[in-house]
Amino acid sequence: MKKLTDLDLEKIYCGWLGKNIGIRYGAPVEMWDAGQIRTTFGTKEGYLADYNDFAADDDSNGPVFFYRALRDCADPSAFCMKDVSDAWLNFVPFEHGFYWWGGYGVSEEHTAYLNLEHGIPAPQSGSIAQNGAILAEQIGGQIFSDVWGLVAPHDIFLAARLAETAARVSHDGAAVDGGRFVAAMISAAFYAPSVQKIIEEALRVIPEEGEYAKMVRDIVAFHEGGEDAEACFSYIRRRYWKDRYGGNCHIIPNAALMVCALLYGEGDFIGTLRLVTFFGFDTDCNAGNLGTVLGVFTQLKGVDCDVWIAPLHDTAICSSVLGYENIVPAPAFAYDVFRTALRLRGEEYEGKYAASLLRDEKTFTCDFLLPGSTSGMRAADGARICNRAGVLEIAPPPAGHGRVFVKTYYGKADFSDNRYDPATSPKAYRGQTLCADYEADEGAEVRLYYQNLRNGKCYLSEAGAREVRMTCEEDALIGRVGLLLSGGTVRLKSLSVSGKADYVLDFSRAWEEDYCLEHVEVEQCTYYRGNWRLEEGQLTGRCLADGQLFTGKPLGDVLFETAITPVAGNAFGVIFKAHGVRRQYRLQFARDKLAFVRLSDGERTLLTECAFPLTAGEHYRVQLVVVGKTMRAYVNGVERLAYTDEALPAFGYAGATVSDGTAARFDRFVLKEL
Repeated sequence: MKKLTDLDLEKIYCGWLGKNIGIRYGAPVEMWDAGQIRTTFGTKEGYLADYNDFAADDDSNGPVFFYRALRDCADPSAFCMKDVSDAWLNFVPFEHGFYWWGGYGVSEEHTAYLNLEHGIPAPQSGSIAQNGAILAEQIGGQIFSDVWGLVAPHDIFLAARLAETAARVSHDGAAVDGGRFVAAMISAAFYAPSVQKIIEEALRVIPEEGEYAKMVRDIVAFHEGGEDAEACFSYIRRRYWKDRYGGNCHIIPNAALMVCALLYGEGDFIGTLRLVTFFGFDTDCNAGNLGTVLGVFTQLKGVDCDVWIAPLHDTAICSSVLGYENIVPAPAFAYDVFRTALRLRGEEYEGKYAASLLRDEKTFTCDFLLPGSTSGMRAADGARICNRAGVLEIAPPPAGHGRVFVKTYYGKADFSDNRYDPATSPKAYRGQTLCADYEADEGAEVRLYYQNLRNGKCYLSEAGAREVRMTCEEDALIGRVGLLLSGGTVRLKSLSVSGKADYVLDFSRAWEEDYCLEHVEVEQCTYYRGNWRLEEGQLTGRCLADGQLFTGKPLGDVLFETAITPVAGNAFGVIFKAHGVRRQYRLQFARDKLAFVRLSDGERTLLTECAFPLTAGEHYRVQLVVVGKTMRAYVNGVERLAYTDEALPAFGYAGATVSDGTAARFDRFVLKEL
């Protein structure tokens, strides 16, 4: 098998953009009937809804976070269902965001998640035996499978194996065949000369006598008979429609629509997505999967950038428990997937993107090397942007100053549609350094700036000739980072946010993001479970089980300070060096003891503890100092615990926890990287 090249990375990027175009196109009419769609939108060109920013969607949440089970696997050759199950439990919030939480026995993802939570392991968690054939064969087996094709270019059998490993956590039967088939189509799109060949190759990885394969071959045969797409759609309505299958969204009818659209679309990206969307049913899932296939196959050639690509802002927004990681620039995700693809093959790479692949993932960087990429940069005040040969060319307005910027924080107001309730933590903090590397016409003036979303105030750097730097010195909610420019064209090579954070999250100044009665987030925070609200100028957490809240960027050596007041119960603490719900460290107060606790894939290890009687209503000023492998805890100015753990990771997230019926208040979080 040939080695991976620059072109393969570019196709991964185009496939991921294609996925997000398809999701955004199909989302406004999800579960609509074809007649209703055609009556409402029959003559509309472009997207069916003019979103502000497009909010998180389950079809993108899954690929971003389930893929991490493979990326973080110590030995990719041993990748297994437990790795994927752990990712489900580690990154997915409990019954809010991320999925359609339709109820146990109604939504297969919800059902499988609760099975895992209650100790039912994969593959039983998604099996027909556990959940019944109807539920186990819903569409989720294939809608998250795109990433397995992207991470296995030119290798349909590897793509299918990875997809099955992931799909069996939540699905079975035909749904697993669908996961294998979709991943293999995407892998085949890297080399196949036609859509017919893509389908032919993907059929090689699923059982010939299975219902899914029989349906695909039947639609292929119908297409070869010479009748048009409408006739094929009518045929699907007669033979494969949802009234013959149970559940909310069975895989077979939707897959039939996908195969029909792929064949009759004849390799045209927009034409194919329009066909499958106007057929109705699970439109965002179907258009999303085909968007990935054709994004890889066509590299988006001939697609109107202004209409279809620019509105994405080169960014996907997700809704995991880690807010910092819910802002996903498309180039960064493509680099990440390509790194893992190389690792799977045991290959070295020395192409033109090598420096980007080596970049520190804890540094937020916008670069523009991938064709057409903007890494989330936007233009305002009359400025215009265009990617030319790997740099972002910025034309200022004829008079005055223009701006280009990237959003470093998203709140509810940024989104027109919040179906999966995204919440984020900022990508920039006080103490960090902003840097822009560029070339400019003579006479151009360029300054960096960042904007505080609390009051709208902007902070400016001095002007520079080829590079500008500034340190964020105000304790602000930094929501925009960018350039203020005038007087000539600027060619931006990169814009980065790096360095150690030193900031205060003061809950007396914070606000709540109210998605619905059942789901409220505190700004800059994301939670796993429990009730986390702002009360009397403090953060109050309540939970019967294990409540967790996260904030900020990945922190290295750190001073973490807060004051905690127990209101009811006595199980609370702070979280540090977290990589999700099940991989973290805690300074835990419980049952009149203070302890350091390690969670490793959910397994709790008591590291050290001491007696510490608690009094309800009393304030406990907590200081946690973590340097290297050593952690120290101070309460009310007195050192209480110290422990050295060689397993302590170099970086991780901070947060808070309440459990076992406890209610506790936190006045503010002081977070300083040392």
